[in-house]
Amino acid sequence: IAMITGSTALLSQSLQGFSDLITGGILLFGVKRSKRDADHKYQFGYGRELFFWVLMAGVFMFLGTGGLSFYFGYQQFSHPGEIKDIYLGLGMLLFGFASNFYSFRQSVTRLKQVNSEASWWRQLRHSSIVETKATLLIDLLGTTASVFGFVALCIFVLTGDARFDGLGSMV
Repeated sequence: IAMITGSTALLSQSLQGFSDLITGGILLFGVKRSKRDADHKYQFGYGRELFFWVLMAGVFMFLGTGGLSFYFGYQQFSHPGEIKDIYLGLGMLLFGFASNFYSFRQSVTRLKQVNSEASWWRQLRHSSIVETKATLLIDLLGTTASVFGFVALCIFVLTGDARFDGLGSMV
C-alpha cells in the first residue's frame, strides 16, 4: 500500500512491521540460546546472553526503522512527491494501530501475570522478563508511529501539502 499511495508515512509503517518481525526473531533466538544448560565453560549457564540479544534487537529496531524512516521522510519533506489513494493508506494505518495495540495489550497482560498487584508501569521497570519488556516497548512504538502517520496523512488531506507526510515519517 505504501508503494500504491507513495506515502512515506506508510513506508515507515511497513518498515516498522518488518522490523517487528526481525526483532521478534532475534528475541526468540536469544531466549532459546539463554536457556542452554550450564557447562564447563559457563558454570552458571547462559541466562545473561538474553541481554545481548535484546540489545541487538533494539539496535536493529533503531537503525532499521528509525534511520530509514527518517531518511525517507526527509526526502519527502525536501522534495514532496505525489500521494494518491489516501483513504486506502488511512485504512492501513488504522489496521496497523489496531494490530500494534493488540500486541501491546498482550505484553501488558503478560507483565501483569508476574505480579497482578503492581501497575504495568512498575512491572515494566522492575520485572525480570526482559524479552516481554522489549516487545512491549516495540509495540508501544509501533502504536504511536501509526497514530503519528495517521495524523500526518489527515493533515495532508486537509492541506494538500505532501511535506506533512514526510514529517509524519520522520516523527
